[in-house]
Amino acid sequence: MNYELQELEAELKRLRPRAPSELCEARVAAALAKASSTGVWGRAWRLLALSGVAAALALAVGLTKTTSANAALSPVAVENEVCDTHEDGVVKLADGSKVWRTRIQYVDTVRWSDGGRTLTMTTPREELRIVPLVVY
Repeated sequence: MNYELQELEAELKRLRPRAPSELCEARVAAALAKASSTGVWGRAWRLLALSGVAAALALAVGLTKTTSANAALSPVAVENEVCDTHEDGVVKLADGSKVWRTRIQYVDTVRWSDGGRTLTMTTPREELRIVPLVVY
């Protein structure tokens, strides 16, 4: 394992997450309530997200074991694939302003290699693009 990654790992171990605000928790709860009513596609994305988390945990355990065996993996390829795009259109925010909102769903794939072995991790993500509107 190279020195730069050791420094990064040491820094990440020192970090502690900050507690979310009540407003953030309320928004997440509302989004989850809305997502639970989205039907088959909502469940499919949740399942894909959970499989990504499981893969990340397996990767973390695997990398811990392989680094102790003096094998250093390095990233060799990164891909971002757009799976779905949905235009929500004009949306009114909590502060009363109007914006144009677009949801874009991606699947990110990262491949690591140490010369002989290759490890691939795939993670789903959703990006919200919000463009402020000036309404006359």
